[in-house]
Amino acid sequence: MKKQDNWGVGGSIFLTIVFAGMAIFSYQSDPSGYPIAFIPGIGVLVGIVMTIKAAKQKYPDKKIVAVFQPHTFSRTLEFTDELANVLNNADATYVLNIFPAREKQEDYPNVKSQNIVDKLNNGSIITDETWDLLKEYKENTVVLFMSPKEIHNIMNSYKEYLKEL
Repeated sequence: MKKQDNWGVGGSIFLTIVFAGMAIFSYQSDPSGYPIAFIPGIGVLVGIVMTIKAAKQKYPDKKIVAVFQPHTFSRTLEFTDELANVLNNADATYVLNIFPAREKQEDYPNVKSQNIVDKLNNGSIITDETWDLLKEYKENTVVLFMSPKEIHNIMNSYKEYLKEL
């Protein structure tokens, strides 16, 4: 069994929660003014599970949608199955391209976000250009934006869309 702390215990998850058809909810705001929840000192896999399960517990009648960005090719390679397993707790999952940090795609030619999506029950790739995939979630939905880095372009496009409804 792989050690979860290899994924990044002591790391963090940036989380923004958007309620489709309702107001934006967050635990705190970072200095840039974006609503985020910062979960320090917790492994990413545990953080994802806790976040999705907490959203389901708090909002049992709402669809839970996860928007997730993997961090580094090496971690994605090692934890593809585990990431898919925890993300399958959401009703639908959208996965961004891997944030490479210090790594290079050419060193991991077969590691892509699609590897995670292929193992999801209801998953798709999402990019800044395809954010409108989230338009189907207009009401009775909680959208969780989870990333070890910022994913504000997609989140802001979705928030603007909701304001126009």
